[in-house]
Order: sequence, then structure tokens, then C-alpha cells
Amino acid sequence: HPDRAKTPPKVFIGFSSGPAYFHNRMHWRQKGCGKELLDANITYAFVIGVPTDPGSALTAHDGGVKASESEVHLSKLLLEESMKYGDIVFLPMYDTYLSLKDKTLSIIQHGYHRVGAKYIMEADDDVCINTGEMLASIAEHESQ
Repeated sequence: HPDRAKTPPKVFIGFSSGPAYFHNRMHWRQKGCGKELLDANITYAFVIGVPTDPGSALTAHDGGVKASESEVHLSKLLLEESMKYGDIVFLPMYDTYLSLKDKTLSIIQHGYHRVGAKYIMEADDDVCINTGEMLASIAEHESQ
């Protein structure tokens, strides 16, 4: 598969993030969390769905409904962020609390099918993973 590395990473971490949580992602990047993962050959991505205004009637069957100006603006900002950092995976689903289970399943599918990782982890966008502890846990698991 073209997205897979020559030698797939052992671990993929999908960080669940909301479209408007730019500050969380920037803080995470500035703390060096991503560099630590990459240095350990761990692949990661922030996983984000389609921006949706709070209170949107997602179950209404209104024909011809267009994205709001704020949804379009946020989508453009997300594309710029993705182009700059290259660490975002976009999902073709509205990003709401109700879609959280689907987002988690998408992280698993992406990690397995697109990345080819043996281990897949989901975390929130405000968490910096303790890489050493995680790799030690995996090594212990594999030695059993």
C-alpha cells in the first residue's frame, strides 16, 4: 500500500482531536511530544472529523443545506495546519461527541490498514505519551 512505510512502524497512535482544538495540538507539538515518538519509530496522527457548528441539526433531512461560514473557515484553517505539519488524518464524518466511537474505530482501521502497525493506541490531543513506558510494556507483553 502506498501509505505504508517500507518497514511498518510497530506502533501507531491516533490522537483524537476536535476541529477547533488548534491550541491543544500546537501545545502538544511545542512540548516535543511528536519528536519523541518519531525518534522511537512510532507513527502518530491527529484524527479530526468535519467541522460542525454546535447545535447543528445533523439528523435533519433538509435538502440544499450548506456549511456555515464558520465551518468553512475552520475547514480552511485545518487544511493549512495539515499542509504545514503533515500530522493530521481527516475523517469523512461530522466531528461530534456522538461520532466518538466511529472516530476510535477509524483510528484502528487507519493504524492497521494504512500504516501497517502491529500495535494501535488512541489518546486525547492533550496527552504526551511516555514513550519509554509504552515500549517497555510492549516488550514485556511480547516476552510472555
